[in-house]
Amino acid sequence: MIPLWAISIPIFIIYFVIVLWIGYWAYKRGKRTVEDYYIAGRETGPLFLFFTYVATFVSAFGFLGLAGMYYTHGVGMIAAGSGSVILAGLLGYFIGTRLHRIGKKFGHITPSDYFADYYQSDLMRAIYAIAGVMFIIPYIALQYMGGGYLFEVSTGGAVPFHIGATITFAVAAIYSILGGLRAVIITDFIQGVMMYLGFFIAFFAVGFLAYPNPAAGFAAVASVKPELLTVPGPLLFWTPMMILSYYLMNSFGHGVGMPYSWMRFYAAKNEKAVKTALLLSPLFTCLLQYMLGGFNIIGRSIFPDLTSPDTLLPRILFAFAPAALAAFVCAAGFAALMSSVDSFFAAATSLISLDLYGKLLKRGAKVDEKTLVRVGMIFIGIIMLLGLVIAWSRPGLLVMLGILAFSGGAQFAPALIGSLFWKRGTKVGAILSSISGIATMLTVQSLMPGGILGGFNAGTVGFFVAWAVYIVASLLSKPLPDSHIEKFRKAAETPVD
Repeated sequence: MIPLWAISIPIFIIYFVIVLWIGYWAYKRGKRTVEDYYIAGRETGPLFLFFTYVATFVSAFGFLGLAGMYYTHGVGMIAAGSGSVILAGLLGYFIGTRLHRIGKKFGHITPSDYFADYYQSDLMRAIYAIAGVMFIIPYIALQYMGGGYLFEVSTGGAVPFHIGATITFAVAAIYSILGGLRAVIITDFIQGVMMYLGFFIAFFAVGFLAYPNPAAGFAAVASVKPELLTVPGPLLFWTPMMILSYYLMNSFGHGVGMPYSWMRFYAAKNEKAVKTALLLSPLFTCLLQYMLGGFNIIGRSIFPDLTSPDTLLPRILFAFAPAALAAFVCAAGFAALMSSVDSFFAAATSLISLDLYGKLLKRGAKVDEKTLVRVGMIFIGIIMLLGLVIAWSRPGLLVMLGILAFSGGAQFAPALIGSLFWKRGTKVGAILSSISGIATMLTVQSLMPGGILGGFNAGTVGFFVAWAVYIVASLLSKPLPDSHIEKFRKAAETPVD
């Protein structure tokens, strides 16, 4: 019998060679300008924007992490997941279009550019840039953990977790450093196609190979752990407050507030690309939620006592599907996580090289664009290493790590939404709300059991505090000049394409 590693590793190598070649191609084709490296020259059309947005949205969080949540907490994840991606799409449609117009009008590249320009505050630039990098690093670690799990299970342990996580780090580093966001977007298109194909194969493998049909699978779950088919689930996790928490953090954080999502709006070629991508993304991500929910809950009846629930999906595949097919689906899993980790690198390094280095540390000095790109390349390596160190420690369920990471982006929602729709929002309100939201979130996460207060997760508690502080502090502080506000409102409402 051929060992698993002899089947899986060649398939993985083919996939890695393809994405590395794309990184090299983008490196040779790129103009080495800031716009080209960080937002792909603002040339991304609707099809590529859709795939890069959705592929970044799914990641190891979706391919592996949701398996752990469904396995542990049951069908409540379907309600939380599908509702939150619909809300994220709606927010992206209405907010992303406005940010695209403003970014193109004023030449913004990072979210920090927007906050610094609108609120006339370098401190606001620094707060967002530092927080953006801080919260991206755990999400990068999540992707490495996913790569480690995929290697470990797919090779029957021949490639252990730590080595697998390190290989994932190395491949993603090389093509991200070489090609910037242009390489990221092209690989996201290929990886997005692989990812969807892999999900469909996995769904049918579990639904029709493990059992005669999905209904038989759910009947088996009902006999083993019937609480998984009810809300709030076996551990009483999915309360109304927790489902609302997931809605708010996934949509305002992951969907809009985090820099890797926001910068996609700047990278779009035109408004049509933004609107098309944001209308389609909820449909496809909801479909994934239902497929993931189905076969991962059924998986509890097949592997009832997993100590690492995040490894459920590849275990099911190698148990019931032909090994080569299972290895291809796991390569699609790599596609899901790689398509996210590369985006996180591009976003994090833009905040460091353009905002912290170029516009704060070197303020007043002329820094050429090639230097800024080189600084970004260097910091990609540093950020990736920090993520790898966290991944090696295996800090817990992938989804829980992800929720904490993108909850950081949600703390900037008051400053963002206020700037677009409330003329009375001020610089003081934006600064104090962002700091208080993050401080509250970290405090609740550190001190409260499970990071939960009053039924809400730590990010949502911080979110509520941030909104209250933004409103009160803005009403008590000096407003921005009317002419300045009107300039941004006009840019937000005027089509530029």
